[in-house]
Amino acid sequence: MGFPDYFADRAKRWLHLAKRIGDPELAQTFVDRARLLTRTAMEAERTMALANGKEERPIPRVLSSKAKTLDELKRELQDLSDGMGLCVLMRDYLPDQRDELWRASPHLSQQFGCSAELRPDGCLWFVKRG
Repeated sequence: MGFPDYFADRAKRWLHLAKRIGDPELAQTFVDRARLLTRTAMEAERTMALANGKEERPIPRVLSSKAKTLDELKRELQDLSDGMGLCVLMRDYLPDQRDELWRASPHLSQQFGCSAELRPDGCLWFVKRG
């Protein structure tokens, strides 16, 4: 089991425990910790993908999106292999497109089997689950 899988499994366990706890405050603490573990799993996956990309592999593990429309982004997400990440620079889009992309990201991540996360650097990351 790799590091991302370990953190993701731990997050699932914390969420399962949160549902079984009767105390709402304690349950919320478990949910918050599960969110942190999920973010850690995504970061570990992204870091490992970057590290694997430096080993001169024929397939890059992290791609930068070149899509200008939502349909083009869907095509890029469809072509992602398991374990690959796609970085979408939000500043490359017009404000209306950014809003549309932001609202569509949960649906896109579910549709294409990815995790989606908006990072503080202004990138929307999609990581394809294996």
